[in-house]
Amino acid sequence: MKNLTVKTGIVFILAIFMTGIALPATGQRAEREVAKEYKIKQGFSLGIDNRYGEINFVNWDKNELSVVVRITSESVSQTKADDLVESVKIDISEMQEEVNFKTLIDNKKINGKNNVKVIYDVKAPAYLNVNLKQSYGNIYIQDITGLARLEVKYGNLTANSLIVKDAGKWNSLELAYGKASVEEVNALNAGIKYSEISVSKSVVLKLESSYSKLNFNQLNELEIESKYDKISVGTIEGSMKVSSAYTQVFVEQLSTGFKEIYADMVYGNFKGGVKDDISFKIDATVSYGSIKIPEGDYTLNKEGTKQEVHGTVGNAPNPLVHVNLKYGNLELR
Repeated sequence: MKNLTVKTGIVFILAIFMTGIALPATGQRAEREVAKEYKIKQGFSLGIDNRYGEINFVNWDKNELSVVVRITSESVSQTKADDLVESVKIDISEMQEEVNFKTLIDNKKINGKNNVKVIYDVKAPAYLNVNLKQSYGNIYIQDITGLARLEVKYGNLTANSLIVKDAGKWNSLELAYGKASVEEVNALNAGIKYSEISVSKSVVLKLESSYSKLNFNQLNELEIESKYDKISVGTIEGSMKVSSAYTQVFVEQLSTGFKEIYADMVYGNFKGGVKDDISFKIDATVSYGSIKIPEGDYTLNKEGTKQEVHGTVGNAPNPLVHVNLKYGNLELR
């Protein structure tokens, strides 16, 4: 498929480029460090805008924020390595309840003979609010219960938990040309492009995605706009709303207590696994495709290239499955 070929080519070129940054030049190395500490309390915010490196966020019990920035460079000579590491600037903006760090790098000095890496090591209580941006590198997070705004381009995100405590507030993630792995999240609004994301346990997710692989294990509520994606779900315990084009959706198991499935899809299949004792109402229309569902009290009409099914499956059909699908198949087995 043409689009997949384009995507693969982009990822391959990216891998070569990132490897070129990470590999040593041909010999000489320089390093310097910037360290800051702050007394903080609930409501304090940290911002980091970094390139060519990584951000590591770990927790401790102190009401303190520690940020250590390690800048390393490699070049063909010690003089050039020293000059390169000194040319990297860390702009720091400090306010009463907020501090922001920004990495400033002259891209003209980075080439096949000159490499630079900037690593932020952060120690803070989980309640810290964060705004973390990383390009060409990774973000690692232990636990954040404050508000998290995350942006990763050409890199990866690994997080244990993103559980925002303030009711009504949402964490956010912008991910492009990378991978994200999150163990647990309660309220996340995300934009995903040319990437892969895996979430083990989630409460509420709102996603806008394209050309990506989306993997969810235990899903409570999902609302997604999708193009050219592959969506895989372990178990749906609440509701799932999908608006998509050229996307494949596979659900391993619909929980007996799920609330609603709503799918408006063009050029894609929706396949879901159901238990023998599951019950639901169904209202589905498929054009240029087929419908395969368990036996039940419903009518299945076929007219030309269209199939429609209306009725119930099971004895106590409280949940609703509503599907409008063109150029694809609906299968619940």
